[in-house]
Amino acid sequence: MTEATEEEMPERQKAGESDAAEKDVIVPLEESMPEAAIGEADKDEEEPMIEIHAPHESIHTWKDILIHIGVITVGLLLAVGLEQVVEYFHHRHQVAETRAALDAERQVNIHYFATETEEIHRILPLLRTNLAVYQYLREHPGAPASKWPGEIHWLAIYPRYVDAVWKTAQANDVLRYMPQAEVRHLSVLYDRLTLLTEANQTAKQTKRELFVNNIEESDPAKLTSAQLDEQIRDTARLIRDYSNCTNEQSNINRANPDFVPSPDINEFYKIVNITIPKHDYEVVLDEVKRMRTADSLEETEQQPVQPSGSGAK
Repeated sequence: MTEATEEEMPERQKAGESDAAEKDVIVPLEESMPEAAIGEADKDEEEPMIEIHAPHESIHTWKDILIHIGVITVGLLLAVGLEQVVEYFHHRHQVAETRAALDAERQVNIHYFATETEEIHRILPLLRTNLAVYQYLREHPGAPASKWPGEIHWLAIYPRYVDAVWKTAQANDVLRYMPQAEVRHLSVLYDRLTLLTEANQTAKQTKRELFVNNIEESDPAKLTSAQLDEQIRDTARLIRDYSNCTNEQSNINRANPDFVPSPDINEFYKIVNITIPKHDYEVVLDEVKRMRTADSLEETEQQPVQPSGSGAK
């Protein structure tokens, strides 16, 4: 490598000094940055970021502590209160829906009730005719049908009252949000409807027992004395079963006047050929009155006091 001569060194030093001088020149910001960048820089300076910090001051006095606790307590109460308001309206909506469904189910049962009353009024005279026929044949074995006191009738209906909505309400626990007097009244009603359904099914079963002898011998005039005795006994039982139905209908009607028409208490005893002495009737009325007074059912207390299933019946 060739060393520079003394004559060449000054020129190179001058050139280096010139370059250094150019590097040390300060260029204004506006001249060195693009216009867009300048605008963004100005914007950053004009709109600084907002930062949120927790208060740095500490709690020094009991007053500050109580205020702090109070704020927390109010917040919790507001949250709980809001939740309770939401639940209140939700339960209120549930109760409204349940009442509407129960009312619809009630209307179905009222229709069944009225139909059953008409059916009982139709079938009881026919059953008494059946009984008279079997009794006549017992006294006149082999008598032709032309000599009988009437015809034998079998056809009848046995309603089953509905309670699906009531059972659903019990399962969903929605009844706890309804007035307890209302719930108790509904509970008694559905219990009575269940008893009425059971009475209907008992009557149905008794009638089917009457079919046994008829299956063995289709002509009643050819039944043996023993078979006729069975027919007489079972027909009497069937009439008694229908009297039980009228009993339950009467009980339902007294506490629920919209269940009409309904057999009354006198009709019930008339079916079974029983006469109630006036004194007994008055004693039972007094007992039932005391029971109703102890009962908290407001709706029941407003109804006229009459014998119930726990008294004369």
